[in-house]
Amino acid sequence: MPYLHVTLFSAADLPASHSILVGGKSDPYAIIKVGNTKFRSLCLKNNLNPQWNPPEQFVFPIEDVASAVLSVKVFDMGFIKRDDLFGELVLPVAKFADTIDLWQHEKHHLTVPKAFGKQHCQASVELEICLKHVAEDRLNNSITCGRISPDTAPLAIGSPVTLAGGGSGRRTTT
Repeated sequence: MPYLHVTLFSAADLPASHSILVGGKSDPYAIIKVGNTKFRSLCLKNNLNPQWNPPEQFVFPIEDVASAVLSVKVFDMGFIKRDDLFGELVLPVAKFADTIDLWQHEKHHLTVPKAFGKQHCQASVELEICLKHVAEDRLNNSITCGRISPDTAPLAIGSPVTLAGGGSGRRTTT
């Protein structure tokens, strides 16, 4: 079974969800989903250009490459009101089938909801994506898509998910 490896580096030019009276900032986080598996990134407070440092890694089992879809949604965490969707990206996993085991590092533009249209944002997200035949990645000193990375192995792949209200998050399947 192939696995889609996604690394979240940053987002840029996100809309300001909080009013100018409180600094015109936002508290962004991302939900990354393939099929019934989804993960939530850390929320980075007061930031319109968040950088996840270290980058967050997520691994998804892919049952059918031809029909699988990668969805990335960036939200603002709401404390009083519900979370606002800043933008979304949808990519067919089949796009990565021709370059299996090769990392593709790209900036992707997000589709921003009309509610933020007056801000004229060009919201984007920076991702590194690799479709592999195995789930192992930088965790166990294995060869990862053509390179060895024993010195940069993270402690875990991705952050688990909680969709509403933040929290530490848990991986969810729906």
